[in-house]
Amino acid sequence: MVAPLPTPTSLALDWSQFSAVAIAYSLTAPRLHRSSDNHVASARTAVTALAAAGRRRIGLALSRLYDRRVNGLWAAGYLLQMYDDGRADSTFIHRPADLDETTFLAWVKRHRLDAVIGTDPRIVSWMKSSGYQIPGDIAYADLDVPVPDGSVAGIYQDAEAIGAAALDLLAGQLMRHERGLPDKPKVILIESRWLNGATATPVTAESLGHALAGDFPPTADMMTGIARPGAFD
Repeated sequence: MVAPLPTPTSLALDWSQFSAVAIAYSLTAPRLHRSSDNHVASARTAVTALAAAGRRRIGLALSRLYDRRVNGLWAAGYLLQMYDDGRADSTFIHRPADLDETTFLAWVKRHRLDAVIGTDPRIVSWMKSSGYQIPGDIAYADLDVPVPDGSVAGIYQDAEAIGAAALDLLAGQLMRHERGLPDKPKVILIESRWLNGATATPVTAESLGHALAGDFPPTADMMTGIARPGAFD
């Protein structure tokens, strides 16, 4: 089992000797069976939750390394949801080689953003130190909330389920005596959850559900008996 690697890379092994599986996308070659968070859906949920709370100028700040580690799928989900919402703007993506405070804050100011999606815990401290009130002036949603303690809003990936899915893939290969590289690699995607937190205006399951259904924004005369969205916690 190949766990997520610090940087995207390949591994040169005699794979014919192994049953093998990868977690996430940082192993770029060879193409193994893998399990992962559903990064596209996670990014779309983050945009939707911020929009449901009234945010309109939503930016995405990712270093190119982090974007590559998920095969560009966070950026893909963000762009798709912004396009569907009629607010797509490529200048709202900040994707430098490495995030730095000065360039990041200049980007936020230049585009008058009222929300930022990212994965770097420094982003919140940078915005606070520059005088922004969070979430009053600008909201922040993290695409990989490390601890669900309410301090940060965003996406909580189900790491336990992702690991269990990888083990299932590996166990199946062992039971079938399969070795070597697969002809048709399988990918199991595990859905994440949206967590309300101190860095963004809370949204309800109902408002997020309407938004995900494309019925946005919800109004008082809408039916209230919607199903609880699986992406909300």
